[in-house]
Amino acid sequence: MDTVGLGPTPEVGLSASQKTIVAGVPIGSFFLGSLGLQPSNSSRFNQSSPSLLTTLKNEGLIPSTSYGYTAGALYREQGVLGSLTLGGYDASRFVPNDMTFPISTSGQNASILEAGLQSITASGTLVGDVTLLSSNITVAIDSAQPYLYLPRASCPVFARAFGLTLNTTLNLYQPNTTAHGALRTSNPSLNFQFGTSPSGMLNITLPYQAFDLQTTAPITKNGSNYFPIRCTDDSSQFVLGRAFLQETYLLADYEMGNFSISQADFSGKPANIMTINHATMTTTPRQNPAKNPTSSGLGKGAIAGIAVGASVAVILLLSLLFFFFRKRKNADTTSKRGSISAPIPYDASKESWPSSPASSQTTKISPTSNNNTMTTAFTDQTPAVQSFEERLQRLERAGTTTRALNSELPNTNSYVESRKMRNEYGPKLNQELPGSATAAEIADKSRRASRDERGKSWQEKPPVPAKDIFELADEK
Repeated sequence: MDTVGLGPTPEVGLSASQKTIVAGVPIGSFFLGSLGLQPSNSSRFNQSSPSLLTTLKNEGLIPSTSYGYTAGALYREQGVLGSLTLGGYDASRFVPNDMTFPISTSGQNASILEAGLQSITASGTLVGDVTLLSSNITVAIDSAQPYLYLPRASCPVFARAFGLTLNTTLNLYQPNTTAHGALRTSNPSLNFQFGTSPSGMLNITLPYQAFDLQTTAPITKNGSNYFPIRCTDDSSQFVLGRAFLQETYLLADYEMGNFSISQADFSGKPANIMTINHATMTTTPRQNPAKNPTSSGLGKGAIAGIAVGASVAVILLLSLLFFFFRKRKNADTTSKRGSISAPIPYDASKESWPSSPASSQTTKISPTSNNNTMTTAFTDQTPAVQSFEERLQRLERAGTTTRALNSELPNTNSYVESRKMRNEYGPKLNQELPGSATAAEIADKSRRASRDERGKSWQEKPPVPAKDIFELADEK
């Protein structure tokens, strides 16, 4: 472990303050090192630790765990150097497109950049136009590897198209002198097609020059031409390495869990560094930010997200208002059914309470009971409540009926008891809720209470043989 810095000096470059894993190798010496760009290192006996990229992000030196990279192309006129941007990308180095690929966040392939490769075709080869890879495969985009690892069945096709011979000592495919000269003159092109459907394909084109490479020490003392492909039977080892990234721009965003590949741009535009900062949403999530590299502020995806969010908020508000007014309407209807706010005119046809024809009920009077207890089952409590209220209203307003009842019941206070019962139980009826006592039950309890009071008074003085108002109502 050591302190890792980027740049000529720590003062003018990026320097991580905490120690970062530099190497974990089983041998005492190694020739070439690499700069890990994944968010974590897992080389310390399966113990994960923050990588340089994550350390720089945690210390506020870069805005996000993302990067943009292209290997450069020295075979281009005047040579084009590679480009690495941490926490963003260089919009001047590629041609934007709409395709992105997910980054796996779990399992053995976590943080590996994998994409679906549909085919590889070539034009202008020694055998003309040819399909080098006809079946789709999943490949990893890995800048740590210099070669292209492809299915073994495709290697003989490459060998015929480009005049290659396998050097078993170096394990490299090398062109013969005649074929090499002809291919340098014709400069055929290879097309790599990515995607899952014909309408959503992405094509990356590489010239033959990208594959016309030379070995250096320690592989060979003198330079030797080779073609950077290797073959394998293991589908988990299919890789497009740095040879592919000479003409390709790679943009990885580990916080959003996706990456994109684009055709490299060699037009010589001035550098246009764009940061990726998810805290301020300077780029559109889940989309390829390379689609519109010169845009600033909210992207189309963010605007669409705001529009969708506003629509959802309006729908929720309307739904709340609908349910509120519906509930209020139901409450008003229940209140109207459960109470009577205005006097009801007297109607002699309704004198059959509590067995009014307007009420669906069954009334049984026990012949052996001393107090003629009523057992009433209502299928609709509303008419019964109204009939009870009507009866109380009639007792107050119908003067002739009241006088008649009072004349038939001397020495009683039925009318006063009726008013008292109304004052006592009227508010309860108005506030009656489903499942509470019915009007008949309330009347029954009131009647028993009245009889108990009269019974006490009759013990003090001889009772007057009379019938109370409820018995008269029952008989009627």
